[in-house]
Amino acid sequence: MRGFDRLIALFPREFRDAFGVEMREVFAAQLAAARQHGRAAVCRLWMRTTTRMIGAAWRERRGARQTARPPRASHLGELRSDLRLTARLLIRRPGFTAAVVAAIAIGVGAVATIFSAVNAIVLRPLPGTRDGSALVGIDRRSPDMREGASASYLLYAQIRDRSQSLAGAAAWSRVALAITPDGHDGASVAGAIVSSNYFDVLGLAPARGRFFELLDDAQPLADPEIVISFDLWRRQLDADPAAIGRRLHVNGARYRVVGVAPPGFRGVFTPLKIDAWVPLSTQPHVRPQRDLTHAPWLWVFGRLRADHDRARAELTDLFSSWSRTSPESAAIRTYTSARLTPLTGLPDDARSAILSFGAVLMGAAILVLLIAGANASSLLAARAISRRRELSVRAALGASRGRLIRQLLTETLVLFGLGACGGLAVAWAGTAALERVPLPGDAALSLELSPDVRVVVFAIAVALAVGLIFGIGPALRGTSRHLTAAMRDGTAGATGRSRVTHLLIVGQLAASIVLLAMAALFARALDRGAATDLGFNPAGVVSLRVNTESFGYDDARGAAFLTVFRQRATAIPGVTASAYASLVPLAETPANTSVTLPDSSPTSATELRVLTAAVGDGYFETLQIPLVAGRSFTAAEIASAADVAVVSERLSRRAWPGGAAVGSMLRIGSRSIVVVGVARDTKHVSLDEAPAAFVYRPLAIQTPSAMTLLVRTQDRAASAAMALAAAVRAIDPALPRPVVTEFADDISHALLPQRVAALVTGILGAGGLTLAAIGLYGALAFAVSSRTRELGVRRALGAREFDVVALVAWQGLRLAFAGIAIGLVIAIIATRTLGAYLLGVSPLDAIALSGAAGIFIIVALAATLIPARRAAMADPLGALRGSTE
Repeated sequence: MRGFDRLIALFPREFRDAFGVEMREVFAAQLAAARQHGRAAVCRLWMRTTTRMIGAAWRERRGARQTARPPRASHLGELRSDLRLTARLLIRRPGFTAAVVAAIAIGVGAVATIFSAVNAIVLRPLPGTRDGSALVGIDRRSPDMREGASASYLLYAQIRDRSQSLAGAAAWSRVALAITPDGHDGASVAGAIVSSNYFDVLGLAPARGRFFELLDDAQPLADPEIVISFDLWRRQLDADPAAIGRRLHVNGARYRVVGVAPPGFRGVFTPLKIDAWVPLSTQPHVRPQRDLTHAPWLWVFGRLRADHDRARAELTDLFSSWSRTSPESAAIRTYTSARLTPLTGLPDDARSAILSFGAVLMGAAILVLLIAGANASSLLAARAISRRRELSVRAALGASRGRLIRQLLTETLVLFGLGACGGLAVAWAGTAALERVPLPGDAALSLELSPDVRVVVFAIAVALAVGLIFGIGPALRGTSRHLTAAMRDGTAGATGRSRVTHLLIVGQLAASIVLLAMAALFARALDRGAATDLGFNPAGVVSLRVNTESFGYDDARGAAFLTVFRQRATAIPGVTASAYASLVPLAETPANTSVTLPDSSPTSATELRVLTAAVGDGYFETLQIPLVAGRSFTAAEIASAADVAVVSERLSRRAWPGGAAVGSMLRIGSRSIVVVGVARDTKHVSLDEAPAAFVYRPLAIQTPSAMTLLVRTQDRAASAAMALAAAVRAIDPALPRPVVTEFADDISHALLPQRVAALVTGILGAGGLTLAAIGLYGALAFAVSSRTRELGVRRALGAREFDVVALVAWQGLRLAFAGIAIGLVIAIIATRTLGAYLLGVSPLDAIALSGAAGIFIIVALAATLIPARRAAMADPLGALRGSTE
């Protein structure tokens, strides 16, 4: 037992007093029993007893500590307490709450609107598709990846049947459809002709009915089928559940509706609103002038089974092998490389252009958000200063600084969260306004930009992040170590707060100057673009796209329709000229081809890349394009598609420097062409393009099925448009009502980026300037209120009202001039990245920068004079009396 006494002596006195006697008695009884079983039993007893004593001592010590420690609230309980206090404080100050939430809503709304537009056009997966990340567009490219080519049906079949790295491949192409339900007027819609596995590769499920059966696409169907969009099902068929199996007149033939696509699905090119899909087996009917087998007119996409690099390498080998045995032309066989791009609804080139343009607009929106955050930070700092007595009392009652900071940050994050909700409302309204921006050219182009879940999460995350960035400063200053001094005299920390506020105000003003400079530059670019000499006169011209294939006409009937239609159009009162053309300048991209200029020796022939288009009789007169040499096409040359051409001045100067273009020869492919005229250079692709080498060929109406009729009228364009629509229905009442547009609207897409950028940056600039002016006004108003005694003393000592106004106004104008100087420097640097969108307007344009600075000075002066005038009008005695009470 002496050993037990030595062991228990090692433990604290409190433990020995509580358990020592009892444990000694128990140990003595167990020791007597253990000795009867030998030394091993005694050793086991010692180990068990020692372990029990150590465990009992540890539990006793832990219980004592827990008894001495005061109870502590849970984190969830503290959060609920902070939220309740925040709600009471915000409700008690509705004006402050509304001001902060409105500022944040403007900033978050600007960012969310731009992100929602980019997300909808570029980032959003195709609606309804399964595992969209595995879908890729397959492009056949030249070895340098600069140019691409579509695929023929035979090449598509090779990809579909031989690729081991693709789980499936499908093909599609756009087609014009005229759909006439029984008992309804017909409608021209954008359609797609697709392989029978199109919907299966996408992983879509039909909203009604079924999709196409997997049949041989090269074999015509005895009973043609059609799948319609969900929107067309509701719009034209009144969402009739019995529409499956119903017959529709499509391009003059009867098609059976077999299915309805899921809601929101618009095809694999999302800006194009596809309303119907027909299988490739209907090609002899809907695209009779296309060769399904050999002509490259299909776009291919697939679903990856293996990794991206392996699939690209396999398809490159396939394209190289195909080029050696293909019956295609030599130019097409040079496209031997494969490029795989995510199937997100846009071609890769268009996606890159939209992302770069969206980055410009997003930069402007972020500036507005920073201005809004700085504005909110100034208001929160002023609020924290006004609450110093409250915070001092809470600190004196035992609240730690961390607890106070957490409370202030909770209030800030709640305000920014409410601002995010307001910003989402702004984003819904902003995207709805952007959707109403008229898109040029094709009536089937439309955008759906409304925010989705991704935009909601993005807006909330951005708002909370900005809230933390701009809220931590006011929280730290409001809970500084000077709280006790602040409770005594109410002035501590004012100087530091003033310096920080001035920095925030200067930052807001500089950011608003950058926004105004961007808006002014885009406005100047828009004005420059509108005044650009196009080389032709679009005023008074209307256009109508005619596609006789969609009417169900064969070549002979289509040619007869085009002839009669132009005769009726020319007979409309006020019409002075009309002509057919294969494309509309600045609205459609001309074909790019090579021409050879023969010289005296065949080995010295020169090959040039030129743009080309086919035009009809009267084209140059209709668009008022002057001919600087030679003549236009004759009616006989147009009718026979003779081997003659009219070239542009640029090509004439380059190919025949001596001016002997008329009568010279050039070769396109295997055909020798005689130049009969030289036309003035015109814009064809973009407004800032250099004059291009261009070749006009005669358009024979017996061959093309789709062309545009251009009509020049002396009367109102709207009247001519109505007369043209009536002329179409008079020739064939079964035809859908045509879409007639003013030519100026058709070519307006050339200025669409500048128009959208000027609109968006103008709105953002106005919002940022308003927020900056409010921030400047608030800072001066706070400064005036804190200098009430000083201003009262000045007035009592004889200072005039003008002196007080000048004193306060100069304080504000110093901030304004500092913001202008910093903002102009940043604007000059930042706007250098906008050169691609400015149409030749310099980023250093004096008119734009001085105009932005002038507007800014006017607004800043107004924001400065209001508090200055109020300070000058104050009663000196009242100010002194109020400061001493």
